[in-house]
Amino acid sequence: MLPTTFSMWHLWGLAQGTCIGLCGFVLLSLGQRLSPSLRARCALLTLLLMGLAPLLLLLPIDHWTKQLVIASRTTPPADSETVPTDPNFKRMGVWLDSFASQDFQLSAFRQVQSLETPSTLPASNNVREPGSAMLWSYLSWIAVSLIACSTIGFARLIFGRWQVRRLIRRAAPLAEEELLNTTAALSKQFAFRREICLRESTNLTSPVVMGWLRPVIIVPVDWRNWSKEQLRAALAHEIAHLSRCDTLVNSLAQPVLAANFFHPLAHWLVMTLRLNQELAADDMAASVAGGREAYLQHLASLALRGSQRSVVSPALAFLPTRHTLIRRLEMLKSLPTPSFWGKIYLAFVVPSLLCLATCVVTTVRPVNAQQPSR
Repeated sequence: MLPTTFSMWHLWGLAQGTCIGLCGFVLLSLGQRLSPSLRARCALLTLLLMGLAPLLLLLPIDHWTKQLVIASRTTPPADSETVPTDPNFKRMGVWLDSFASQDFQLSAFRQVQSLETPSTLPASNNVREPGSAMLWSYLSWIAVSLIACSTIGFARLIFGRWQVRRLIRRAAPLAEEELLNTTAALSKQFAFRREICLRESTNLTSPVVMGWLRPVIIVPVDWRNWSKEQLRAALAHEIAHLSRCDTLVNSLAQPVLAANFFHPLAHWLVMTLRLNQELAADDMAASVAGGREAYLQHLASLALRGSQRSVVSPALAFLPTRHTLIRRLEMLKSLPTPSFWGKIYLAFVVPSLLCLATCVVTTVRPVNAQQPSR
């Protein structure tokens, strides 16, 4: 079983991350009809802050608050007492200003001694309730279960990445002039300067993009049956992902999801992030593929081709699904033009409130993290 102190701090960090995730959930729910690009950024910020909350527990804020509590509870000593010359006075954790009175220093010293020497306390204070030890045992088992779920999440992430790399290796490289020319023209339009490797695979029914430093676009083997407009729309969507650095963003989001694999808010944030990434890429691709109506027709033809074939489930976390394509079709039909105040809300108000909530939540620390006596 895990040490009780570690279990309490782990659960405390989870509670703080949950509060931050709930704030992001409420703020993003209020802006459902706003810019997909900004919604994706806000979802990523919420997810990163949610994963960062347990690490912020390492900051020494609890020592500062403890010192303030000690100083506020001191009482003036008798006039006959003097400040002790104990060399361990500073080591006990009380650092007072030079202008503090002698009486105040003595009272603070006595208070610290009473806190750090439990043997001098009455025996009744050291007696634990019968259910206290059982409660701490339950907390330890809960922490063990959550860590086991996180381990499963990381194992799934590693296996999924291995499957994606295997898919890239098995895909055949392409050198068709039409495909290369279309890719080069779209890369120039989106100001994307890295070289894109083109491959084809029998395991896919729609194009996918992978990688960031060395990007790869994999198309299904039946791409030769597509019209020039369909090919241009499909490639424009994938290159739009690269120009927006969506593959890099997903690489940051997936480890946070693995660490919070048991948390429904983390799954909702990743789903929101990916959906809005797709919508933002659709919006960019439609501008170079003949407009939104023509682009919707090309997207509908891809959705009718079915889901990915022969792809192991963990790898689907990095690939688009048929369900996502159908939902994109429904949302693109009624996607409004974001207003000025909507952009202000997602670009400034939501990040500011999330950072403020993180600062407030992470300053609250557990009062006692000591394991009860048995």
